[in-house]
Amino acid sequence: MSLQLWSKQIRRTVSELMSRSTRRNRREKTWKSSEIQPLEERVLLSGTPVATEVLLNSTTRLPQISDFRANQAVAGLPNGGFVSVWESLAQDGSGWGVYGQTFDESGNRVGTEFRINQQTRFSQQAPSVDVSADGRFVVAWQSFHQDGSVNSVIARIFNADGSAATNEFLVNQTTRGIQGNADVSFLKNGNLVVTWHGRGNGDRFGVFARVFSSTGGAVTNEFGVSEFTKGLQYDPTIAGDSTGGFWVAWSGRTSGDLRAISARRFTADGTPLGGQFRVNQYTKHLQDRPAIAASDDGRVLIGWQSQRQDGSALGVYARLYNVDGSAR
Repeated sequence: MSLQLWSKQIRRTVSELMSRSTRRNRREKTWKSSEIQPLEERVLLSGTPVATEVLLNSTTRLPQISDFRANQAVAGLPNGGFVSVWESLAQDGSGWGVYGQTFDESGNRVGTEFRINQQTRFSQQAPSVDVSADGRFVVAWQSFHQDGSVNSVIARIFNADGSAATNEFLVNQTTRGIQGNADVSFLKNGNLVVTWHGRGNGDRFGVFARVFSSTGGAVTNEFGVSEFTKGLQYDPTIAGDSTGGFWVAWSGRTSGDLRAISARRFTADGTPLGGQFRVNQYTKHLQDRPAIAASDDGRVLIGWQSQRQDGSALGVYARLYNVDGSAR
């Protein structure tokens, strides 16, 4: 299985699927290297491939990957299929645009690829996607100059068949400076939460979040996630947990650690469940690029890349938590 796990690999997304026919957990993997377009290969948890690599994008003129941290994402659908989103250069008539495609449980395309962003001026990049229990999915991305500032965070909700359920909507309320690198998650109550990094109230470059209804209406104002406001807080990742709340993890400066992985727990309405806490135990060098996943049985896994911890340039590490925030 050519996962291309070498130093040029930048990010990989894993989403669990449940096959209707086998009812066995499967993992959906996308990866990026500097030489390839997004590909997809599925494996059972035993590691046995159940499909060959599939090219996700139908349009192949010009690149579908850039140098952004996250430029494609995938999420499993309740019917055993999956949805993939990515950025594509000049396909929407301007800069970069965000596109998507749904697939069935065998990896076959369902319909054709579709444009996600409605605003096509300048560039729209770095998409994130999550799927609700009823099969709808939400995509969040960053858009240049759409709210009058450098970057803004935009989201849009789609039906399970890929048709648009809403128009795109602005996520951030602070419109000065940069807001970007968004991640998104549905919650058990059907609402969704978007998190991002950038400028906000009381923090020139922190991590923020906002809760929306299942139809895209704002439930809360934007609120700060990171408590430590000195230095940069960036690259947030989010997951709804088994209690109905959510966790956010990110990279940034903390007291005594210049580049740490931090996390914080929240209730469904955005109320903090305690303060932020450091995830990594190894504190030398750089820890960044976190990813988070939560299981229905109350476990939360946070992974990240760590510089020189394994004796090489970068290694991948993880830490497992109970849903109450205690480390396992």
